Parts: sequence; structure tokens; C-alpha cells
Amino acid sequence: MSKTVLLFLLLVGFYSAISAQSQKENLAEIRTLYSQIQEEKATYDTAKVDIWDESTEGGKIVKYYKNGKLKLVEKKIFGEMYKETTEFYFDNDQLFFSFVKSIKYNRPIYWDKKMAEKVGENEVFDIRKSIIEENRYYFKDQELFLWIGKNKVELSSPNKKLDDAEKNILKQISRILQE
Repeated sequence: MSKTVLLFLLLVGFYSAISAQSQKENLAEIRTLYSQIQEEKATYDTAKVDIWDESTEGGKIVKYYKNGKLKLVEKKIFGEMYKETTEFYFDNDQLFFSFVKSIKYNRPIYWDKKMAEKVGENEVFDIRKSIIEENRYYFKDQELFLWIGKNKVELSSPNKKLDDAEKNILKQISRILQE
């Protein structure tokens, strides 16, 4: 093997090791900040907004502030077939983490025995039959560096899906902050 190829392989391996260590450090810092916000959340000032333009059943946004600084935004959307909760976490005006939990119902929330029988079915709305999906988005300097999605599948940079998710999340939080 030539010295150039060997040097290249060593550099790639070194970069990968540094990158993995840096990601571990970033995750540790994010988890610490997340825990701190969760512990202090009840003491924060809040601002609440009802939203009706995203689903049939409406939703709400709650913004949490500590000493005038935004720390957390919780967005809950209710639909007849689902409920979605999105949380955005901030430190020093920078988004560092977003958590999305989607609950997809087996039937519409109003689907009772009478409704089912009317259309020749016997399955009714049952929250225990819901499908739950969670997505975790980790940011550093406003850039998404890790997405842990369905079935705990990890996507990290560089990745087109990660880039698209980053744009979507930043666009969404920008819109929420204007409300």
C-alpha cells in the first residue's frame, strides 16, 4: 500500500474518532441542559397560544421563559386520528434539542360502538391500540447533527434527510416564535 493511501486512511480514522468523541460530548451537554429545563419547568413564566389552523381539533403552544429567556416551547396538535406533541429546547437563544411524539389512533376519537355498527364494523376507538412514534433531533450551533427516529434508527451528518429535517424544524420554530 502506498504511503499516501495509508496516510489518507489514518487521517479518516482519526477524524472519525474525533467526530464520534465530539458527538458524545455534545449529547452529554444536551442531556444535562434538557434535564435542567425539565427540573425547573414548573418555575418558568409561560405564554400560551391556541392554534386552529393545523388540525381539525386544534392545538396549543406554551412558551416557557426563565428570566425573560426562552427555554422551552411545547406544541400540541390534536386531530381526530392523532395527537402530536413537539418540544423545542433552547439555551442562550439557540435551539439544542427537539422531541416529537406522535400518537396515531386506530379509529377517530369519536368512533364508538354505534358508529362502527353503522358502517358494518366492530372496532371502536381504543387508545391502547394507538401507534406511538418518537423522534429526537439534536442540534449544535443551530445545525442538526443527529436524528434518532422510528425504531431508534440514527441519522447523522452528512445526510440529505437530516438536512431536510433541519430546515423543516427551523422553519417550524421560526413560525412559532412569531406567534
